[in-house]
Amino acid sequence: MVFAPARLCLLTVDTIMALIDFMSRPLNSESVFRAIAHPSRRRILQLLRGRELSAGNIAKQFRHSQPVTSRHLRVLHAGGLIIMRTVGVEHHYRLDPKALAPISSWLKSVQSGGGA
Repeated sequence: MVFAPARLCLLTVDTIMALIDFMSRPLNSESVFRAIAHPSRRRILQLLRGRELSAGNIAKQFRHSQPVTSRHLRVLHAGGLIIMRTVGVEHHYRLDPKALAPISSWLKSVQSGGGA
């Protein structure tokens, strides 16, 4: 059986390069602080502490709609605070604890009287 090359390649070179660029960028403290600015996003981080949950299970914990939850998850993911993996058709999320380093560093500098 012969497969057409276009059917085997699901990602273009440009897409792969964009992913590599995104993954290699250092965490931006502004995006981290922006991500935790909303109470619902902070609650999501608490829900993900020590476990992985599907988007649907996260959404069940809130009164707002699934699209609103999805938007919060996108912001947290863009800020580098959560890691997403796909299981079948579901998206599962978990906390990336090392992404909290900018917050921890800033708090330590404030507590010690330093500036950031």
